[in-house]
Amino acid sequence: MDDNHPILCDAADIQSELAYLLLNSTRIDVLGIAPQPLIDAIRRVTSGATNDTAAVLAPITYSTPRSQIVLAHAPDALHGKLIRRWNASLIALRNILSGSPDGPSAGPYASFAISELFLDCLVRLTSNDGGVHMVGLTVLPGPLGREQTVMWQVPTPPSTLLATFDAMLQDRKPLLIREIHCAMLDQSAVLAVPSDGTTSWPGPRITRFLPYGISSHDDNFLMPVAIVAIRATTPRGPIAYLKQRTLLTDHNDFGVLSLLSARVLEEDLAVALNLDLGDKQNDDDAFEKTWIMAGKPNPFTVPLDAFRNAAQRELYSSCGLHIGPDRLAFRGFQVLDHETANEQLCFAIFDCSLRRSGDQDELRDLESWNPTGMVRVDRDRLYATTPEPLPLNRLLRARSTWLTEHVFNRPVDDTGGHS
Repeated sequence: MDDNHPILCDAADIQSELAYLLLNSTRIDVLGIAPQPLIDAIRRVTSGATNDTAAVLAPITYSTPRSQIVLAHAPDALHGKLIRRWNASLIALRNILSGSPDGPSAGPYASFAISELFLDCLVRLTSNDGGVHMVGLTVLPGPLGREQTVMWQVPTPPSTLLATFDAMLQDRKPLLIREIHCAMLDQSAVLAVPSDGTTSWPGPRITRFLPYGISSHDDNFLMPVAIVAIRATTPRGPIAYLKQRTLLTDHNDFGVLSLLSARVLEEDLAVALNLDLGDKQNDDDAFEKTWIMAGKPNPFTVPLDAFRNAAQRELYSSCGLHIGPDRLAFRGFQVLDHETANEQLCFAIFDCSLRRSGDQDELRDLESWNPTGMVRVDRDRLYATTPEPLPLNRLLRARSTWLTEHVFNRPVDDTGGHS
C-alpha cells in the first residue's frame, strides 16, 4: 500500500475512511460478509453523524453467501462467530437501508445470494467520473475472543481483480428470506388456545409469505413468533437470560430487554413439514407450491414444530447453543394485539434450562459466545421496581402474571429435561 492508502487496523479510523468513501460514491457493491466497521460507517452517514444532515447514500447492493452454505457449517464451533456476523449484517443493513420503522431512511438497497463461501468482504466504490476504488475488509481473531477488522485499499484496482469480483456475482440471485403471515384470530379463538403446556390446536392459519422484515403495508394479519425463556441455576438462585434488542439483532423495539424471539420463516415451516422448497422467486408462487407439496391441507396452519425450529435457530444464532427439540419445553401460546397497527402476534413460548456441570456448562458457553447481547437477570429482579424497573418489552410486561406462573416460578431442571 502507498502512504496515502495505508492498512488500517483501528476501528474508528476504518469507520471514518469508509464513511468518506461512501459519501463520495455513486454506486456501492459489497461482496462477502459485511463486518461491523462497515455497518457502523453506513449508520454514521445515514444518521447525519458525518455531516450536519443525514445523507442519502448511492444505491447499495449486498451479495453474501446464501444461507444454506453458511448454515451448513453450524455444527462447527469454529464458524460460530462467522455465522453470527453473517446474520447480524443482514439484519443491520436491512434495518438501516430498507426503511425499518425504527431506522433512518436511505438510498436504494438490494441483497443477493451467491454460491461461494466468501468469508472476507470486498467493497467496490464507483465515483462520479466512473473511476473504481476497491476496499478489502478482513476480520481477524483478537485478544480475549474479540475480533479485529483490517482494512486495505486499492485505489485503481487491476482488471483481473475487477473481473474476479464480477465473476463471483454472475450466478447471484435475490436473497430470499420469507416470513409467514397468518389470519387474525377472533377473541373466542384466542381464549380457546390452551396455556397448560399441551395443545391440540393446529396453529394459526397461513395466508401468505412475505420478505422478512420488509413492511407489507398490509394490516389485518397475525405474525407467528417463537419465544424462548432461557433459564439456569446459580449459587445466588435461579436466573433468566434476556436479549438486548439492537439494530444488529432485531427488526424493532430497540433498546429494551426481551426473551429470545424469532419470527417463523418459510424455512422453519419447510423443515417441520419435511419439504424441499428449492428456489421460488415469487412470494405468491412459493406459498402456493408449499401448500401443494404439503398435501393441500385445509386449513393450512403453522405446526408447533415450525415454532420449535425457529426457536432452535435463534438459540444458535444469539447464544451459540445447539439445543435439541426435546429440551424445549412448550409452555403455551399467547396472542397479543400490536400496539400501533391492526396486527396480532402469536407467541409459542418455550422453556429452556441450561445444563451446568463440570463437563458441560452452557451458561459459560452462552456468555463466551455473546457477552454483550445477552443479559443475566436474577429471577427476583425481573419484575422488581427497585432500584428501578428493567426496560422490558411488551410481552414481558403484558403477560407478567402468566409468565411468572407458567415459566419463571417453575423449577429449573439443569439436566435439560422438561421440568
